[in-house]
Amino acid sequence: MNAAAVVSNVAAPALYRRISVGGARRTIDAAVAGGATRFLHVSSCGAYGWHRPPDADEKTPITVLSGNAYQDAKAASEHPVLAAHAAGEIACTIVRPSDVYGPGSRPWVLIPLEMIRKGLFFLPAHGRGVFAPVYVDDLVDGILLAAGLAGGAGHIFNLLGTAPVAAADFFAHHMRWAGKAGPPRSF
Repeated sequence: MNAAAVVSNVAAPALYRRISVGGARRTIDAAVAGGATRFLHVSSCGAYGWHRPPDADEKTPITVLSGNAYQDAKAASEHPVLAAHAAGEIACTIVRPSDVYGPGSRPWVLIPLEMIRKGLFFLPAHGRGVFAPVYVDDLVDGILLAAGLAGGAGHIFNLLGTAPVAAADFFAHHMRWAGKAGPPRSF
């Protein structure tokens, strides 16, 4: 399994590519050398870019260049995996988690709570932005299912919550956890 990635808002694009794309190829080589028969690559729904259609599924094309180094590297990291599968090197499966949250989640729990407590948290688009978060335990279940399905080899699986949720609704819970009344501020 490969889940290597740079998760930062300030790293150089070359570092994202070296870790995400180069790391995928190196872990495939290690898996083949170790005699593994199956390889699971953790990509991201970020591979669709910023403007993922709400009905995006595994057949929806990923973004070639979105301008976001993380998203571009995640999209590019799928290429060596698909190439290894197509070449018959090893049976590969790709999973694309959406926005993963749960205890200890920096982007979806810890940082928003800190910003809310400091009075610095604002949602764009009046909080109407929609995303499909996936709870970390559900993500693990999805990864285990995808890796264990014999018919899953050569396939891509999006792993996300059961239904899209408005950002204002998702972060309303954070407001309560932070001891604040009312909805999240937005603009």
